Amino acid sequence: GLLQAAEKEKEKEAGGSPNDRLSVAIVGVNGRGTSHMSAFAGKKDTEVTYICDVDKVVAEKRADEIEKKQGRRPKVEADVRKVLEDKSVDIVSTAT
Repeated sequence: GLLQAAEKEKEKEAGGSPNDRLSVAIVGVNGRGTSHMSAFAGKKDTEVTYICDVDKVVAEKRADEIEKKQGRRPKVEADVRKVLEDKSVDIVSTAT
């Protein structure tokens, strides 16, 4: 009852539950990966937190595009293993 109502109010003030927004890493963003970006960036329930591509120039460009869509810049990483080590990532979308 009262405790649950207080917890829900606390979640609202904090921007919701951590499960309200899923953290997404997109691997491979030079071709088909752009459609993966569109599927996740700027949505209310997902946030692209990583762009992973071996081509640093392409990765930085895509990170700029995502920042414009969602208001926050994702981290850029060339090594997918480093992305997978981050336990805050909920979804890994691969397009290579």
